[in-house]
Amino acid sequence: MFSAILQDSYGFIWIGTADGLNRYDGYEFKVYKNDPADSMSLPGGGEIWAISEDADGNLWIGGQSFLVLYDRVNDNFKKVAMDFSYYVNPSPLIYSILSDSKNRVWVATRNHGVHLINPRKLTTEYQKLIVDGEEARMNMTFSITEIHTGEILVPDMAHGILKYNENDNVFEKYDLPGVTEANRILILFEDEMNNLWLANWRGALQRYNPADNSIETIDIYKSVKEEITDPSIVEIFKDQDGFLWFGSFSNGLFRYNPVTTEFVRFRSDMSNPNGIHGNEISSVIQDQFGILWIGTFTTGLNKVDPKKQPFNVYHLPKEIIKNTRDDIITAIIKTTGSDDVWAGTSGSGLVRMNLSNDDFTLYSYNPNSANSLGSDRVITIAGDGNKNIWIGTDSSLNKLNTTTGTIEEYFKGENTPGQQYQINDIKIDNAGRVYIANTNGIQIFYPLQKQVTKVATINNRKLNSEIISDIKDLIQSENELASHIEIGEDQELTKEFVLSESKKVIIICGGEGILTDRFSYDFGWLENESGETLWTMDNVYTTFHLGGGIKNRLKVGTLDLAPGRYKLNYRSDVGHSYGNWNVTAPKDSSLWGIRVIEIDDEQFNELSGRLNAEFENKDYMPVSGALYLAFSKKI
Repeated sequence: MFSAILQDSYGFIWIGTADGLNRYDGYEFKVYKNDPADSMSLPGGGEIWAISEDADGNLWIGGQSFLVLYDRVNDNFKKVAMDFSYYVNPSPLIYSILSDSKNRVWVATRNHGVHLINPRKLTTEYQKLIVDGEEARMNMTFSITEIHTGEILVPDMAHGILKYNENDNVFEKYDLPGVTEANRILILFEDEMNNLWLANWRGALQRYNPADNSIETIDIYKSVKEEITDPSIVEIFKDQDGFLWFGSFSNGLFRYNPVTTEFVRFRSDMSNPNGIHGNEISSVIQDQFGILWIGTFTTGLNKVDPKKQPFNVYHLPKEIIKNTRDDIITAIIKTTGSDDVWAGTSGSGLVRMNLSNDDFTLYSYNPNSANSLGSDRVITIAGDGNKNIWIGTDSSLNKLNTTTGTIEEYFKGENTPGQQYQINDIKIDNAGRVYIANTNGIQIFYPLQKQVTKVATINNRKLNSEIISDIKDLIQSENELASHIEIGEDQELTKEFVLSESKKVIIICGGEGILTDRFSYDFGWLENESGETLWTMDNVYTTFHLGGGIKNRLKVGTLDLAPGRYKLNYRSDVGHSYGNWNVTAPKDSSLWGIRVIEIDDEQFNELSGRLNAEFENKDYMPVSGALYLAFSKKI
């Protein structure tokens, strides 16, 4: 059973089944299952019915008797404690999870009502239902949706359609003409014209038009000749072309054209090996490449390209085929003026294939030869018009001279333990400059001079050198109020200090963070005696590059502190710490850790203005790494 499918903001496709959770990265699947000996593993005991990602990139997964948050950093799962104050049986079946426009995360369940997640506490709060002035219990809530007005709607098998009342913080009945609890609505879906589609468990499909407050019944099965066993519609999805897809419980998949108002049916047919497999549709999504992923309850997962047309198929030479994922072709170009095609692979290097005579040449990694690729995993390739092929791998840039067969490798030193350097795309302009999109940003390489410049990004932007110099002078002063320096790995440090009068301070903090993860691993923060955080470095997007490895980060700020008691904190993880760096050390490791230093009014005003100017300076690209490049005009 493939009951839930989602593509997250990182491009991963997540698939929930009766046997666990699967993550597809474009090359292979990783399977998550319950491990009784590991409390942070995926809970066991039932199917996964719901997967949702909120605006912060958090992944919420629900199923039979559990709700969890996926921890991307540690690749494990954190359990969410559900509010059972209104229900005796603490065994919810979670059918649907919604992240709304206000970044609230809602959970719809069977027989346990609707809950709102508190993401900081990892708890839920049961949402009350008021019917005719009295509190009532929800029954089966199979779905939850937000419509264009921002209203949250839930179909409930016992009470009809419910709407969340923002002012009273309760759900109440949402009246539509001719719709009552007897309709037993399973699914609600709003289309791009603000029509509301309603699918009930008997297979009736209705469409409500809010413009004229009318509702009509749509006969989705009118073209079906055979007997309908279970007519229930359990999934509604809109694709990138505007078609609506309706998944039925036992009668296949239907595509609706909103312009012609026609339905086209897709069903399993043993005589058609290219058709969908299984008529029991459970879920449908479309990935960023336009591919439809269709889950079924009984016969597996379908992957369909709705625009696919027949092509001539050329295979890799049989002499190099390994029958593994190494055979996957990751990039391809054709040489101008010849029949040569160059294909990069995910583990076998670069292949030159001549389409007219089947001749081929393999270029691969050889640790014993200077004339080899830097890696067999080729990500991207480009030709420069001068008989050179530029190859980007997961560790370096390579140039192949197609006339001499010689290979030159560049930037190998950028790839170090703890800091991967992978080239994702290459573009070459008319002047021969090589533009490189990589995991750490964008480089411009000048082949003749063998020089490189880096495009300023949020990843590599640095604090003004004059400010750095002034900070180091302040560190040498005797005005330090508290500090944590030369911090080892896996530390949780706290130091208190007391101010008898107001003081202006500068806070200097160096630590570790990766922008793709959005938060810091080694960082400090300042709290007042009430536990309120006054200043923190936990958000990597507010930091500057400290030099060395790209994950070495620096944040500096000023504060005007009132009299009182304060706590200066610092937390470090395992693997990258002062004196034990797993990437190139910071340019100045003396800035690692956190310091609070007293400054006078003149210093405060001057430094505050300069630091604000640094933060407000937008002369950089707001990206950490780069996947693709495109020229807006010919250059």
